[in-house]
Amino acid sequence: MSLPAPNGILKMATDTAAAPFAYIKNDKIVGYEVDFAVKFCEAYGYGLEIVPMSFGAIIPAVMSGKCDFGACTLSITPERTESVLFSAPNGISGEVMVVRKADTESEPASQPSARFTKPADLAGKRVGVQTGTTNDKAASKAIPDVTIDYFDSFADILVALRLGKIEAACLALNAARFALMSNEDLVILDKPLLELDAAPIFAKTDAGKKCLVIDRRDHIAGNIYSEKIEGIDVHIYGPHIFHTDKEKVWKYVNRFASFNHFIYSPVANYKGELYNLPFNMNTFAKMWGIVTPDEA
Repeated sequence: MSLPAPNGILKMATDTAAAPFAYIKNDKIVGYEVDFAVKFCEAYGYGLEIVPMSFGAIIPAVMSGKCDFGACTLSITPERTESVLFSAPNGISGEVMVVRKADTESEPASQPSARFTKPADLAGKRVGVQTGTTNDKAASKAIPDVTIDYFDSFADILVALRLGKIEAACLALNAARFALMSNEDLVILDKPLLELDAAPIFAKTDAGKKCLVIDRRDHIAGNIYSEKIEGIDVHIYGPHIFHTDKEKVWKYVNRFASFNHFIYSPVANYKGELYNLPFNMNTFAKMWGIVTPDEA
């Protein structure tokens, strides 16, 4: 986005399939959060680069430093405040249930046994939510024995709802209202399940704390350092894996880098037979036919 940038360019992480907050119209990214970010950047002398991604990737992108801030009507919750900093609220995020209009009528043609007038009527049904949002918690709290199905975007949820793969969708109130403008066969069920303040997010920093890093190499990260070679992350010193079972440590390191999911499952080829390494019960069972730790 072309803005005067005397103070540099800020990268904003957002979901561009989340109308009316951020979406693509006439090949341009527009929406409430985009307008808000543009006003901020114009006022403080920053350029703006919008980085599209799935909603669930916004917080990791900000924590890792890939983006300077994230905005997509992110609800302020205690869990999220442990990982990121929120600005002053710039909106309210209400969670509502959206159902097929036919299923709210006295004798719905689509499902004669289903008549929904309030969220509790969806007990035992399937509800679609977007990955990374607070919709799943809102639905689980309001509806007994609900089954949650996760989707990457609002559009995917609405398609599943109209095809009958789910009985309802839990969406942000403004997103639901926007979607219903072009989907007259859908309706909002009753009042919002809950309402939370929403705001842009920023990475947490250890203000006032300093750490001296001394490395004899010309780069940081030690043996886990990698470089892009023809678009591929290559481990210069051989493969290295980050291990931790501490949630606090995991959240901390994710502020500086994004991690790929990886399961280390090596095997050894000995005389044409494959064996698990490091040694485990599968290895012993194949070598000696034993099946219990006592036998081993």
